[in-house]
Amino acid sequence: MSKIFPKKLVNKIFVPFEYRKNELSIEYGCILSDFRVVIPIKLRTKVLTELHSSHFGIVKIKTMARSYIWVPIMHRGIEN
Repeated sequence: MSKIFPKKLVNKIFVPFEYRKNELSIEYGCILSDFRVVIPIKLRTKVLTELHSSHFGIVKIKTMARSYIWVPIMHRGIEN
């Protein structure tokens, strides 16, 4: 994906993705960071709600989330 990543960012929201541009790929229409699914902005609240519904506690949820998904500043969303 780094070959198609823009040389100049048009919005600061893409900064976290620029740091990971060599780890990003697309599989079956999903953006991956290594083997974790990158969650789009529109779905982040829904995904965080689903994670919270398990009631495992912050540490366990963070560990589980880091295994399967990637969201910029994920730990803040889980803690909030």
